[in-house]
Amino acid sequence: MEMLELAAELKGCREQIAAYEVERAQMQQYYRRAIADRDDAKATISRLRAELAECIAALEKIANPISAMKRALPVGATLNRAMATTLSNDPNYLKEIAKAALAARKG
Repeated sequence: MEMLELAAELKGCREQIAAYEVERAQMQQYYRRAIADRDDAKATISRLRAELAECIAALEKIANPISAMKRALPVGATLNRAMATTLSNDPNYLKEIAKAALAARKG
């Protein structure tokens, strides 16, 4: 009789171990999925930070176009201040800066 009880207890332990193994496999799968989701989120955050930096740079060019023109000049070149002032007051010029930034974002 004792052998039958031990066999039944062993069978119950084996079933419990099998259930734990299934649960462990599910937990590992959830963990791998969470890691993948985290990595995707990190990549998205990096991409959005880069886009934000590009948008800020474009806004800085629009807000202060003369400084942007100076930065874009080759070493040793001088800025035609009259032309720079005219362009900085031209809404179409500023709109083109914005359009170029948007086009660069879209790829």
